[in-house]
Amino acid sequence: MNRAMILGSLLTATVASVLFNQQNSPTASYQPRSTSRNAAIPEAQFDHLSRVRVNLNTGRVERGDRERMALAVADFNRSKRQGGAKMADYSWQEMGPDNVGGRVRAICVDPANTQKIWTGGVSGGLWLSLDGANTWQRVESFRDNLMVSSIAILGNGHLYVATGCEHENPNASNSSGFVGDGLFMSADDGSSFTRVLNPADQWQSGQPGEDWAKINRIKADPNNPNRVYIASSNPGARIYDESDGTVSSVLPSPATNASCIDVEVCDDGSTVLWSVGVGDAWIGRRNEDQSFTWSKLSGTSDGVGFPQNSLGRLELAIARDNSQYMYALAAGTAGQMSGAWSSTDNGHNWFRIWPHNIATQPNPVPELDIFRDNRQGWYDNAIAVRPGHPDEVWLGGVEIWKTSLNGAPQQLALADAEPGCFFCVHADVHEITFVDANTCYVGCDGGVFKTPNGGFNFYACNRDLAITQFYDIAVNSQGQLLGGAQDNGTQLIDGNGTTAGQADLVSGGDGFAVEMSQMDTNIMFACIYGGDIFRSNDGGNNFGSFYDSNVPVDPNATLGAGLGDFNTNFRYFEDPKDENCPWTVKKLVHIPEGQTLLPGESIPVGFRGNIGSVTQYGYYTNTGTEPLVGPWTSPDSIEFQDKVTSIFAAGFTGTQGVWVTRHASSYTVGVPNDFNGTPVWARVTTAGQGSGGTTSAMAWSADGNTLFWGTYEGDVYAVSGFNNAYSRAQLWADSTATCVLTPRRTVLNGSTVITNLAPDPSNPNRLVVTIGGYGGAQKVRLTENADQANPTFTNIWNVPGELTGMPCYSAVIHKDDGNTIAVGTEFGVWITDDAGASWTNQTMGMQGVPVFSMRQQTWNWENNPIGPDWITNPNVIYAGTHGRGIFKSEALVGIRPVDDGSMNVTNLLVYPNPAVTQSIVSFELAKAESVRLNMYDMDGKLVRNISRRNMPAGKQNVTVNVADLRAGTYIVEMMVGESRRTARLLVSR
Repeated sequence: MNRAMILGSLLTATVASVLFNQQNSPTASYQPRSTSRNAAIPEAQFDHLSRVRVNLNTGRVERGDRERMALAVADFNRSKRQGGAKMADYSWQEMGPDNVGGRVRAICVDPANTQKIWTGGVSGGLWLSLDGANTWQRVESFRDNLMVSSIAILGNGHLYVATGCEHENPNASNSSGFVGDGLFMSADDGSSFTRVLNPADQWQSGQPGEDWAKINRIKADPNNPNRVYIASSNPGARIYDESDGTVSSVLPSPATNASCIDVEVCDDGSTVLWSVGVGDAWIGRRNEDQSFTWSKLSGTSDGVGFPQNSLGRLELAIARDNSQYMYALAAGTAGQMSGAWSSTDNGHNWFRIWPHNIATQPNPVPELDIFRDNRQGWYDNAIAVRPGHPDEVWLGGVEIWKTSLNGAPQQLALADAEPGCFFCVHADVHEITFVDANTCYVGCDGGVFKTPNGGFNFYACNRDLAITQFYDIAVNSQGQLLGGAQDNGTQLIDGNGTTAGQADLVSGGDGFAVEMSQMDTNIMFACIYGGDIFRSNDGGNNFGSFYDSNVPVDPNATLGAGLGDFNTNFRYFEDPKDENCPWTVKKLVHIPEGQTLLPGESIPVGFRGNIGSVTQYGYYTNTGTEPLVGPWTSPDSIEFQDKVTSIFAAGFTGTQGVWVTRHASSYTVGVPNDFNGTPVWARVTTAGQGSGGTTSAMAWSADGNTLFWGTYEGDVYAVSGFNNAYSRAQLWADSTATCVLTPRRTVLNGSTVITNLAPDPSNPNRLVVTIGGYGGAQKVRLTENADQANPTFTNIWNVPGELTGMPCYSAVIHKDDGNTIAVGTEFGVWITDDAGASWTNQTMGMQGVPVFSMRQQTWNWENNPIGPDWITNPNVIYAGTHGRGIFKSEALVGIRPVDDGSMNVTNLLVYPNPAVTQSIVSFELAKAESVRLNMYDMDGKLVRNISRRNMPAGKQNVTVNVADLRAGTYIVEMMVGESRRTARLLVSR
């Protein structure tokens, strides 16, 4: 069977499989640029990102904003170090995914060593592989998280890295916000970098761009080891000569300063092609005196010559071993497929080759439009000639294709990223880099893919290429992670892969909000754009929709379910002991041997979770006057209150409102994992009110009684009363006679996008709000009375100068210390331990990457309803970055309790850990006690002794000074009465 027949059979089998899966479990198959929904997803993605990064004065993303903010962050960190303030209390560990990747627009193979590959992410910086892309390592010397657009190695061995890209739309109202910062050079194989071309220092409002802020392509000059060709949006086509540091113009007027999209150079340097302006191309042919003669490629409107009309993005290619063969791939002005052209006489004459024998320029080619009906040829557009086969050209759009001068177009791979699929390349191809006739690397929205056999099959090459862009993350009681990612769906890191950071794609599309149950590790929630939400009760193996007929799903929507914005928002709340729950459960109760249930005591009966063969859940209380001594089993089924409840909320756009269901984690009351029925949904905002705008963030109060949501318009709203609302009638806002909820109330009025709502997990009236956008102030606000009709907010973002206008994206309030608040920003995580009076930039191990989502495990060994062995990650903080994957910090992990029943202390923590200047031992005493703290080095030497006589009952904090101690590991010993506990404390410098 030939290659085309194999791919055709695979396509047929895949379609059949998708249909079968949708009939049985309506999950989100991977449709990153869904043809069935005709969705222009790149525009929607950029629209969302621009709204959280927009300059509040100009209404668009400005490159100068990030540059100025980067300098302000560096100055702040420098001043903190010089002032001796703490700077490294919190360290971050990479959690993965280590096998997924993210959007890649640049790949460069070292000509001196083809096993050495350089690549870069659009927001994840520069990366290097030394083993043919089998594994990757981050180039730490390169500036943090710049948008890498193109890479080249000169004849003298110097490495050049270009940043910024026209195709990320970096200076517009709808922009990714992934901006460039010039051209960088390394003369020592990446050990250090120098910026050789620097964008203008002074940003000017309203300019279309800045010099060197958007460098779309660079190519080494084969005839001069010191020169590099540069295709930049501004100033245009240029040549940089490192021998004297000069920049020279290339093209004659009127193309001299026109925006330049692409440059291609043949291997002997005799011919150069430039793509400039809107669909124009220029060719340069080297003369005997080494000068170039330049001419614009021309053609006719009938498509016989080079394309001239109705063109948008134009990409070019020259055959490596025969410069007579040239190719062009063009998108129309609306992003649709315009066609592909070839020349076999060094560009003198051109003819159309896509599709074969069709010459109707400038008409588009919908029959074989590799940009699909989303019309995204402005976004993913790549072309390259296969070495040794000058008549064969590979084309990248949504999928990767090839065609030849003597054959019809042929699809090389499916637009998929399923593990084990060797006929797949992730959707949206941006770069095609050949090593030889057989080996080729493809850069796409899913990272790097490789074929070793001329395109017969492909496989992903993303091991340790940690550049995934997450919007939201969730964590469960076992430390498993779920993340919704741009371009890469919803990823599950459950610790069961070949590496600890390996992720499985559990839901496709673009992933956004995610949630995981703490009670049952099998239950999780995912979504895609436009309000499509899914749930799983088998650990992510299968997902299905769970809206009922009341939710106004639009089957013809251009984005998902047609309910909301590109960024789908929802939040899930579990109450393991709901005193108001009206539901009851019948069950035979068993008390095992050795256990006694005293009168008035309650025991959990079959809680959710992977605990034996439990199938039901609830509490049983001994209401008698005598103890029940095990082994004892109730003689009949006993009816008792079902105190385990959950509630799930989804926020949409405008009048579509905010909806909730009490049945997200179970349909039949009292029977967990029963997902066979359709949950009952209710709208908790009236039809006239709706959500008050487009929902951008959601959160439940600590007690689950209040639902908060923020909007892109800058407002925060709330509805309360959920602790007394269980039926649809009680929840439905328009049911005035039966609804028990308070009407929607305004919590905060504003005008700038609300990026996150962080409730205090220990105080239902305390709430932190984070705000996006560059400029303005008061980006982090705190209220202590969120339950009141008109809450008062205090600005706690007390940072100097330029930093006041930094976009802030996420936050968590520490479960056991409300003064400790962590905020995810455009430049990593910032932490305060004094309720905002002072802040430090805590990015050790993470660098200054945008942090879009933060979570903390608020259950610990003692305050969970299952038992001390259920929680494996108490107080751990997790950070979901948009460009570098997921990180965690264990700085707040406490001391595991000794279950001897004699110690009068709970909620014991030692934090920060590692510590630089001081650490805090936090705990709660049930009654007044004397406490003694000892600290020993690893040789057993006592280095600290702190005694506190008659400490009162309640929460206590004891500060331990470590500023004078050497870096290393120490043992902290806590003695309360006759009981003793120990913990490790790391002191770092």
